[in-house]
Amino acid sequence: MRICFRPADAESILNIPLSQNRVCDHVAWPFTKTGIYTVKSAYNMAKCEAVHLNASAKGKGESSNQVCTAKEWKSLWNINAPPKMKIVLWRFAHDCLPTGQQLRIRQIPAYDLCCYCGIDESTQHAFILCQYVAEIWRELKRKGGFKLMVKMFVSPKQWIFEMLAACTDREATILVIAFWHIWEARNAVRNGENKMHPHCIAEKILAYVDMVLVHWCTPAHPRKSDVLNRKRWEPPPQGWIMVNVDAAIFHKDNRMGLGIVIRDERGVFLAACKQGIDKITDPELAETIAFRRAVNFASQLPHDHIIIASDCESLIKKLQSRVTDRSNIGIIIEDIKKVVCTSTVAFSFIHVNRCCNKAAHVLARSADRLSESVWLHVPPEFLSTLCNDMTA
Repeated sequence: MRICFRPADAESILNIPLSQNRVCDHVAWPFTKTGIYTVKSAYNMAKCEAVHLNASAKGKGESSNQVCTAKEWKSLWNINAPPKMKIVLWRFAHDCLPTGQQLRIRQIPAYDLCCYCGIDESTQHAFILCQYVAEIWRELKRKGGFKLMVKMFVSPKQWIFEMLAACTDREATILVIAFWHIWEARNAVRNGENKMHPHCIAEKILAYVDMVLVHWCTPAHPRKSDVLNRKRWEPPPQGWIMVNVDAAIFHKDNRMGLGIVIRDERGVFLAACKQGIDKITDPELAETIAFRRAVNFASQLPHDHIIIASDCESLIKKLQSRVTDRSNIGIIIEDIKKVVCTSTVAFSFIHVNRCCNKAAHVLARSADRLSESVWLHVPPEFLSTLCNDMTA
């Protein structure tokens, strides 16, 4: 394999998951979750390609690593600030705010110069370079300790991502709220209202930041996720056994770990397993491989009714769907379904909250150095020493 292909291509081929059964080749469409072609996915692909070609023609090419770009966008939306304020930052990154320059490009008849200094109003000028706005940033630095990165401005998106990468959580909140107040003050002046002193705007920004950090991050009422996180592991119905399965990714070592815990209707521990597998770093693929391992073992147990629980909801939905899956995990999904069809065991697949899957998760995280399966046969006290998922 490595002799015939370049190292990168050989690694990609070796990382392809293999079926445990003989399967026929099929055509797969990589732009849908199921691998099946849809007109909508083709339209979205074409539109996305058009956007990238247009950006490239304007000298604003992007990295081919869209996974990294997706994480950067996610970091923007995770900032502790009201959504309406984060939208201003998002529009700044896309350079789609109606500044004077953008109004002129779109041939909209309106005053296209800066309302403060009468200079051509670009996005960079409106939020960074204008002397009026620069005084706001200087006051934020003096009173709030926030330092704005003015240099290295290639494009709004590049600048905002580099800025956020260097910011603490509090500084990111200041940045979002400052952008929103600067834009609001600019619009107010353009609409005929009196111009506020830059220091007054800076004071409003810092006061709003304190309010957000106190009330936005510590809500008076518990969130739905907090309520769900208090769920406990529950034993299966009478006559059934519960198999909890989970996977963990170790990007540094280019491998995955899986954990399996089996308990009966009384919550009594029956068995547990952990295993490390090389060259698997895709989360959904790792969860599917771990699930197949659990199904294969459970099908050989002396029990007729087995529940297999995972905290990967997308995997459970695919297993319960009757649609043929042609994605990268499709052949493993088919392996699982074939075992279910040919076995005399009555299987039930369910999705559970992560807090109900702690024991399997701890095992998966501890399998980073293993290459073969390690079965653990320990006393019933195993669960209380491994993690407190039944009594916490």
